[in-house]
Amino acid sequence: DYQNLDTGGKASMLASQASGIGVLIEESVQELAILRLASAALTAGIDRYRSANEDPILKLASESFRDMTSGRFRGIEVSLDDDGKHLLVGKRAEDGPGSEVSVEQMSDGTRDQLYLALRLASLQQWNTVHEPIPLIVDDILVHFDDQRSIQTLKQLVRLSDQTQVIFFTHHEHLMELAQSSLPGDKVFFHQLQT
Repeated sequence: DYQNLDTGGKASMLASQASGIGVLIEESVQELAILRLASAALTAGIDRYRSANEDPILKLASESFRDMTSGRFRGIEVSLDDDGKHLLVGKRAEDGPGSEVSVEQMSDGTRDQLYLALRLASLQQWNTVHEPIPLIVDDILVHFDDQRSIQTLKQLVRLSDQTQVIFFTHHEHLMELAQSSLPGDKVFFHQLQT
């Protein structure tokens, strides 16, 4: 059986290739370890940023959303879907099945309130560390019922303690709601002539 032995150097060539592949595997394992460490560090940094910035905004937005919805929702949370993606959901006041409502499941008015609550919270957070910037809104209460409109107008009045709030509307009914439900010294009305 000595006749079947490779005398042409094929075995040494394969041994050399195997050695080269072993080196590549070792380098790849080291690179993978570095990437996993970098990923862990990046994830920790993202979590720190989220805790420092998103958590306060989410807390403020939850409070505003609760007030704007007259307590029908108790707040806003981040939930995970089946694929592990983060989703923003409204939490209904009552617990149980269906207490988490995705943005897509919300009515137009509730969705508008959610987005406005996030916008107001972001502005409030900004104003704590920067020079305040004014809030200018145009017909943001179009899909709100009267009760939610009043609650939202009260939110805007509270925000006016921090910064200037300019609210445009062509709905006279909203002006009447504001006049009847808000402190007169906090609201100024100006009607444009058509």
